[in-house]
Amino acid sequence: MNKKEFVTKVIGVPWVDRAYGFNGCDCFGLVYLYMSEVLGSITKLTDEYLNGLDFQLAFNAQLNTGEWAKLDGPQDGAIVFMMYSGEVALHCGIMLDRVNCLHAYGSKERGQVVVWKMSQVKKHLSRLYKLGEDPRVEFFKWVG
Repeated sequence: MNKKEFVTKVIGVPWVDRAYGFNGCDCFGLVYLYMSEVLGSITKLTDEYLNGLDFQLAFNAQLNTGEWAKLDGPQDGAIVFMMYSGEVALHCGIMLDRVNCLHAYGSKERGQVVVWKMSQVKKHLSRLYKLGEDPRVEFFKWVG
């Protein structure tokens, strides 16, 4: 499946905590699904993610598998962005180009997969978490 087909298929998919499929996914589940369906890359989901541990712990466990390389800035496609407040991981998604990203946001009540400009994602998280400033963004590429 190419990137355009994937984006078309996942737009509007409901946000479901710790899910990683076309019927529902959370933010990292969407990244996992993209890696599998578009990049043909299979990475193991860590026990921390699968067992519903705190997102910070789960995401750090994924990064610590050694299959991720940190980048200096956004790149198209195989890039994951991660947003932080201080050292606390808040959210992740896929960069579609240098400005637009695909991400799954939500809560138990509602949410879905959308394409937003990075600036919108920062603003949304800043309001949601009452940060008082934009979250810090880091970029990673899967190299496993």
